[in-house]
Amino acid sequence: MLGIWRLARTAAGMFAQAELVLRVDGGTTDLGGHSANDMTGLLHRAEAALTIGADAVAAMAYPGSPDEHVSLLRLAELCRSASGSGSP
Repeated sequence: MLGIWRLARTAAGMFAQAELVLRVDGGTTDLGGHSANDMTGLLHRAEAALTIGADAVAAMAYPGSPDEHVSLLRLAELCRSASGSGSP
């Protein structure tokens, strides 16, 4: 089951019998001004996700986009974090 941090924290019982893949990135909304560059970032590290019972972590990357290097660097950072903590 794919979940976000707040849902995983407030509804832990719902995930108790399921595998939890926690999305650990996020971004800006269309409500305010924002950079024209990549607008998402890592909000949590893999180690923190494991502390609330996540079985794996997920983040978005945008190969082929004009700023793909930014999202791929973010994905590489998450992979290093997950590798160090034993999370897929």
